[in-house]
Amino acid sequence: MISMASMESSRPERNRLSSSSMGPRSPRVANWFSRKSRIRVRLLVSTSRTSAGQSDKPRSRTPRIERELAGVDNLALPFWRATREAPERLALVADTEWSYARAAAQASALAEWLGPSARRVAILASRSSAAFLSVLGCCWGGAAYFPLSLRWPEERLCHLLKQIGPHALLVDDRGQELLSPALRALVSRILHPLRDLSPIEVTPPRPVDSEALAYVLFTSGTTGAPKGVMISVGAVNHLIQRSYEFFPLSPQDRVGCNFELSFDGAVFDMFLAWRAGASLHVVPPAQSMAPVAFMRRQRGRASRPAARRL
Repeated sequence: MISMASMESSRPERNRLSSSSMGPRSPRVANWFSRKSRIRVRLLVSTSRTSAGQSDKPRSRTPRIERELAGVDNLALPFWRATREAPERLALVADTEWSYARAAAQASALAEWLGPSARRVAILASRSSAAFLSVLGCCWGGAAYFPLSLRWPEERLCHLLKQIGPHALLVDDRGQELLSPALRALVSRILHPLRDLSPIEVTPPRPVDSEALAYVLFTSGTTGAPKGVMISVGAVNHLIQRSYEFFPLSPQDRVGCNFELSFDGAVFDMFLAWRAGASLHVVPPAQSMAPVAFMRRQRGRASRPAARRL
């Protein structure tokens, strides 16, 4: 996943796969997807396309808002549209269930807290609702996110935070436990988005340019210091749009995510699922070795509204 997205994010003359070669008739890309699909299709467990009495025809949208957002290259825009079409539809299943409306309200609150000046946001979280909603909130506010692995030692985390110079650090429960005095000293704004923020009225995602930075992944650093790989918003949008031609999901589908945020596969799962208005089901760490069995137990969840929190 890293190579495909990063190919589109740098100079055009260096792109090994041009936009024209990414079409569905390209043998090289088709063969690539054919090999990958043997693995990925096991995590894409579809329900029936249309439940009894339901229609796949989307609800009407407000023309004025749609015109205002025409040409907006925000990765959260498909999520916002799915929220308008079916707000109670299930969007995320991690440690808790989140409907599109509830997740959008939380993402809007995080985008408001970050503000327009926050351009670089580090995320010390993984496989939790807070982790994926942190990514959504960063995209909603037009900020680039920098996922940090919970498995990295404190020395590496400190080194990367110094390199990033983040305007904020977002954590989940496990990430908060790792916040040593040395890490806290490197970031002035630290937030647990689910504990420290309350949902607000949903607002449209902030417009961003297609060349704007979407996220940065770091190499393992086995041959030296970890290096950041910068991925643009336009590159991710192009990848998801082309991938959708090979995996035309529907809102009734469920997509399993068995990746850490610090791996590019999570980007594919997140934004492909939300591009279709489908639900994303995060495989818990204890079940990561048997993701197919986990997804089979999720059957029936995507076809009903998300459970309301009491």
